Amino acid sequence: MGTHEHFHVTRDIISDTISLSGAGNTAVFSKTFTVDPGWNPANLQAVVFVQRAADKEVLQASCTYPKPDYSVRAIVPFSRMSMGPSSGTHSTPHLTIANTGFADTFTINLLVDEAPPSWMANYCDGGGTCHVGEWSFDLGVDGSIEFYANVLPDSPGYMRCHFEITSPNLTTPLVIPLTYTTNDAGVLIIDDAGAEDYENYYTAALDTLGLTYGMWDRSFTDSELTPEVLQSYRLLIWQVGLSYPTLDATDRAFLTDHLDNGGSLFLTGQDRRSTTHRTGPTCSGPRLSGCEVAACSPTASSPATPRCGARRCRSPSALTRPSTPPLRRGRFVVRRPMG
Repeated sequence: MGTHEHFHVTRDIISDTISLSGAGNTAVFSKTFTVDPGWNPANLQAVVFVQRAADKEVLQASCTYPKPDYSVRAIVPFSRMSMGPSSGTHSTPHLTIANTGFADTFTINLLVDEAPPSWMANYCDGGGTCHVGEWSFDLGVDGSIEFYANVLPDSPGYMRCHFEITSPNLTTPLVIPLTYTTNDAGVLIIDDAGAEDYENYYTAALDTLGLTYGMWDRSFTDSELTPEVLQSYRLLIWQVGLSYPTLDATDRAFLTDHLDNGGSLFLTGQDRRSTTHRTGPTCSGPRLSGCEVAACSPTASSPATPRCGARRCRSPSALTRPSTPPLRRGRFVVRRPMG
């Protein structure tokens, strides 16, 4: 049947390149656009943002929507996906909670969503006072306060947690998700399926096999895979669910490096052939039963020449221990999501 009414739909996008040199300088941006006769002008709003070209970070934003009397924002100047050892205390850099409305009393809490039962976490304010559970604080107009989170692991694995800031005057809480994964688990699951929970199929299979695993959350805009991942993990399970497109040039380059360095890969999701397939006489990616496979990677002697590897499809239950990796160098396996 579908949905016939849609709200907050983008009608037009107007962009331009501006240059700013030095603090305090300004640039004027002026554009016009045509209002379609079928649009209701009373329902039109404008959203404006300034984005740095190099890393796509949004530096400033505003809109014509009515500003609420009570509102709060978070400034998180660091990656919310981090990796480190499975012991000690690992602290995030400081983040800032800024009041953008009337003076108000806020309550903050750090809630753990997923983690081994023996892991612990707490948070501290900018003055170094640490808290467990809810803590309340007052902020005046344009007031702000800093916090940081501490994760205390004692085994290989990962923790998903989030800050939650509430107030009786806020209609919805402010949520700041964070993920910490250790660099010494047996398998790394790359969760690239957005809000879907397809990763549960693989965590269940790995739990049955008694394997340890970490989680790399790609739902964060700042969650690019790092050289540390290449150094720490030889077996990757990259699941993209129904997302399309997902594997960009940077992702494919990362996977090429991983496979060329002897790593193993289980790549699963819908329409993976569309983003990994390469055409030409030396390489093809045919459909297999229930699978779409593209098994191409550069050869060591000729990086520019594609080479087709063997094509196989395995279910998550067929995963074996890292001592007998399911795939050899240069192989991609692509499988549709289960369920």
